[in-house]
Amino acid sequence: MSVSNEQRRFNWIHLYCDALRWALVNEVTAGNYREIVTFQDLVDGLCKWWLAVVQNNDLRQWAAAKRGRGCYWSSVLSYDFWYLYDLEAELWGANFDRFLARNVISDDVALEPFRFVLLFYLIERALKLMLAHLCFLDYELRNLSHARIRDAAYVHFFEQECLARWFPFPFNLAALTYRLVQGDTDCLRHRGYGFVGDHFTVVGKTHYTQVVESALCQAVTWQRDRRAQQGTRPRKGSIRAFFFDPLWRYSESYRYRVPLASDYIRQNPFYWGLNLRWLGSAFLCIIELWLYTLSARLIREVWDTYAQQSRSPTLQAVQLPRWQTIRDASPQTLI
Repeated sequence: MSVSNEQRRFNWIHLYCDALRWALVNEVTAGNYREIVTFQDLVDGLCKWWLAVVQNNDLRQWAAAKRGRGCYWSSVLSYDFWYLYDLEAELWGANFDRFLARNVISDDVALEPFRFVLLFYLIERALKLMLAHLCFLDYELRNLSHARIRDAAYVHFFEQECLARWFPFPFNLAALTYRLVQGDTDCLRHRGYGFVGDHFTVVGKTHYTQVVESALCQAVTWQRDRRAQQGTRPRKGSIRAFFFDPLWRYSESYRYRVPLASDYIRQNPFYWGLNLRWLGSAFLCIIELWLYTLSARLIREVWDTYAQQSRSPTLQAVQLPRWQTIRDASPQTLI
């Protein structure tokens, strides 16, 4: 362990989050990233993107069949969404208004390194609730581990159901140790998209796609080593990483290691905070679009009851505008 190595670790995680944001922004705008200035612009873009995706006949047939068979629901699950939205409000924090737009940069914000762990738990919880509602995970099981949630997500989103083909880039990617095995065509398309700055050179990369792909490939080795330490020897090619794996791996850096902020990080605390907040709520928006398409009435009830109880300023600034945008889009009418 050395100071320089731990600083490089923090730099990498920061720029990985930045790469995810650039990838998502370019995905919903077909490369016209200048259209996204505020977080609400990103929500609008995600809704337009989903309305186009849900026109796919295979997806519509799958959704109609899933809706017809019914999805899992319970009173506890509905209140679990309240917990999810409380986590989202905690992610945005008391100074949420500083991060609603990317073009108004605040230089006097705190760095908040442990907020990355909160981002991971928010995304994991959202995945858990989606998997449970789709009957891909037994919600009644106690002590659902990171590994159990991760494996259920991979099996159903990337193998059996292959729903990830209808996730936005870069959340649709899967990789082996040295190459992508799903979403490589989309990755090639994104290499032609632009972004602002040359900051990825800090970690030896020139484009955000290189950072995203490298993080996934590295996560394969990390997963293999983790399982080997538990006494299992995965066969070659049996482990494929997807977006959950780097997030899980990097969250452990802040829980168990000593990721040290370099001067580069300390001079850019605003973008660290913006990336975490935008990515967390954008991922929730993606999950909500899926679930609202399948179970609009149930999701509306969750939103309405939560809105009556929450006193968080994030409700007014982030959550209610997003929910209204999804309601207005009415994706459930397309199935």
